[in-house]
Amino acid sequence: MLLIFLVLPKFAQATHNRAGEITYTHVQGLTYEVVITTYTKASALADRPWLFLTWGDEVGNQLDSLSRELPIVVMPGDIQKNVYRGTHTYGGPGIYPLTVEDPNRNEGVLNMTGSVDTPFAIQSLLIIDPQAGNNNSVQLLNPATENACLNQTWIHNPAAHDPDGDVLTYSLVPSRGFGGEFIPTYIYPDEVSAASDVFSIDEATGDVTWNTPQIAGEYNVAIRIEEWREVGGMLRKVGEVTRDLQIDVQLCDNQPPEIAAMGDTCVLAGESLTFNVFASDPDGDGVTLSAVGGALSEVAHPATFASVGAGNGVFSWSPECAEVRAQPYQVVFKAQDVGNAIPLVDLETRQITVISPPVTQLVVDPVGYDMSVTWQPNECADDLTNPIQVLGGYEVHRRTADQEIDWEPVLCETGIPADAGYTLVGSVESLDEVGWVDDTGLSFGVTYCYRVVTRYGDGALSLASEEVCGRIRKDVPVMTRASVLTTSESGSVLAGWSPPTELDTVAFPGPYRYELWGQPMDGSGLAPAQLWTSSTADALSGLDTTTVLTALNTESHAWSLAIHLRSDTVLVGLPPAATTPWLTFTPDDNRLRLDVQQDVPWRVASYVVERQIPTGGPYVVLDTVEVPMYVDSNLVNGATYCYRVTTLGAYDDPTTESPLVNLSQEACARPFDYTAPCAMALEVAADCEVERDTLRWSPVPGCDSDDIVGYNIYWAPFLGDSLTLWRAVDNPDDTVAVFNEDDVLGTIAGCFVVTALDSLLPGPDGNLRRNESVGLDTACVDNCPYYFLPNVFSPNRDGPNDAFRAFPWKFVDSVNVAIHNRWGEVVFHTNDPEIGWDGTYLDTGEALPEGVYFYAATVYTRRLVGIVPERFSGQIHMVRGPSGTSD
Repeated sequence: MLLIFLVLPKFAQATHNRAGEITYTHVQGLTYEVVITTYTKASALADRPWLFLTWGDEVGNQLDSLSRELPIVVMPGDIQKNVYRGTHTYGGPGIYPLTVEDPNRNEGVLNMTGSVDTPFAIQSLLIIDPQAGNNNSVQLLNPATENACLNQTWIHNPAAHDPDGDVLTYSLVPSRGFGGEFIPTYIYPDEVSAASDVFSIDEATGDVTWNTPQIAGEYNVAIRIEEWREVGGMLRKVGEVTRDLQIDVQLCDNQPPEIAAMGDTCVLAGESLTFNVFASDPDGDGVTLSAVGGALSEVAHPATFASVGAGNGVFSWSPECAEVRAQPYQVVFKAQDVGNAIPLVDLETRQITVISPPVTQLVVDPVGYDMSVTWQPNECADDLTNPIQVLGGYEVHRRTADQEIDWEPVLCETGIPADAGYTLVGSVESLDEVGWVDDTGLSFGVTYCYRVVTRYGDGALSLASEEVCGRIRKDVPVMTRASVLTTSESGSVLAGWSPPTELDTVAFPGPYRYELWGQPMDGSGLAPAQLWTSSTADALSGLDTTTVLTALNTESHAWSLAIHLRSDTVLVGLPPAATTPWLTFTPDDNRLRLDVQQDVPWRVASYVVERQIPTGGPYVVLDTVEVPMYVDSNLVNGATYCYRVTTLGAYDDPTTESPLVNLSQEACARPFDYTAPCAMALEVAADCEVERDTLRWSPVPGCDSDDIVGYNIYWAPFLGDSLTLWRAVDNPDDTVAVFNEDDVLGTIAGCFVVTALDSLLPGPDGNLRRNESVGLDTACVDNCPYYFLPNVFSPNRDGPNDAFRAFPWKFVDSVNVAIHNRWGEVVFHTNDPEIGWDGTYLDTGEALPEGVYFYAATVYTRRLVGIVPERFSGQIHMVRGPSGTSD
């Protein structure tokens, strides 16, 4: 780990550390500048010990230099602010803990044990995450200098400013010691006394409050500020800074001042915000007011705060577009009494959000059956300095004019609330694009009203634009009917349309005629063809608006129909087509699922499902549903059922006929059992002693099948092998099986799966078929091989122990055994697990003399992972006895 040492004057036991934190700023690429800030007693500077920083990575080939910032600032209360800076380049993405450690804390800190022997350590997290982008840590603008009095409320706020506009959360954590780890004996300040004082933090604002200190002395506390950024729709942590600070609680006759409460507020970029701040002191002491925060010092157009005396101050800010962001700017106002040995303070935190102005010059124009929406770029689009902000766009919201709403945007209300009566219908993903076409099924004769909202890269929303409305004129005929009358290869379709009511007869004078064009929806890709034409008339009222098309194949596919109007020979627009409803089926066990496909320019509200009862008889309504899908259940598998569906719809224009009634083709289908039984949960118990596996199975919890007639048991001898059928079980009540029951397989290892089978029934082709459940659980077990050799045998032909044999063995596939004499010569070799050496020489069959022989064995055991070799060796004592020679 890379270490940087700051060599300072000699170690002393009282360092007078009051506070410290580590912050960082992205420079470029993987290079960051790190800033260490500590607060010490100025009078104790000569006693400073060594201070060292760990960068958090494992790179150690280069030492980066740290420089001390000058001049050194000495603040009221003899508090000195020390700032050290250094840069470091990291090797790649990662989470890097930056840790500073000073050898000891002050002596006598009450909320830890042995503070003088405990290091003063502070830590921040530098997170390099390419998906989240570059990150700069928070900057803590309020020094840690507040003292406390017994039995008086103490408050502190670090005034954290995030230059990237990330979401901040605050929490209390234990102080750190050796190695940057949390101090194990640490307790929070309100745990020191037995009283009911409360030490807490506001996780949203960072206000740390102690109500109220009960024991005088020194306390150490640590405040963690975490940064969060939206990445892929989720908040992701991108950094962390911790401030460790000291609280001196003293006995004093003083009460803190009080600042009048202020609520959060907002200001529109380009406008001004001014308000008064007032503080008073219960003891009648004088009060000084001050303020810190990012709005006052860290922005391009900073605010000002002036203390005008008598506890009064004036805050003024005129932010511009560069200050627009989703997160508010936190301003911490501080009131401190004067004339006391121990001055006390009160803090008031106010959040100020800078809001983007709305887009202007919104224009809505009808283009055929679509609506073109355009606007001028947001005036802030060219003035953004934060690279995250630039990754923004625009949101388009719409309502119909017949909806009565009373919503208008007010200051501090960005975007459009969900209950305002508008629907988000579109978006543009760039701040440079200033137009969008609404083609989301608009209807003629309806007035549509739009508002546009700017959305910036960090999620900030502008005020909503002014509302602008537009109406699509009915200046072309529109389809109203595409309804199947008869279903056959030479069927008929009723086509109908509504004539134009706003036709420009000057631009398009008579005579007029209609043409009906059609296209089969059979996947052939044939171009639309003219199927019918009307007679001509000088006025539209003299023309028919319905016709019956014949000789169309309505049995195999749907039809797409479009009505065209001609002014003499000129085509008047191209209105959208409409398709006949098309009914399809998905058969299943005792049920049929019906789906209706229909592509029409009007809105379909409901579907009336009818079935012939009995088949071949009249149609009877089964149900009316609001979705283009219906499941007809309690049917008989293999029986034929015939259906048709009527769709009911309407245009948004109230002057057009309603409902629009259109029928699908008549279609029949048969249900078949395609539903597999329940999956089986399997348990396998292996018994090595008897060389058996006991399999037990049952349906998975929550599943209930009433048509299980048997099971298939599959087995793979080795892990990763393909499963093959081991046994078919025909009795549905038999849910136990014993594997290797007859000792034929020679193994109990392997993986098992059990599936369930339902009844054999005729399928659509007439052949018998059945369903098999999925193999849900794969249970695997292993062998426990056993193979041992004796160390003595007596080949004297008296019967017992005449041959060198293995003890009874289990789960061995083969062996490679070689027996050597004392000179290393191989006298016997075999691959037989039994071995069976009779003490003779392998080449001649000559009896070998008694004595000590040596064996080397490789035993190939059958395991779940495959054939596993195991090697061992040993000695054999050959004893021939009184008749120990062969004749």
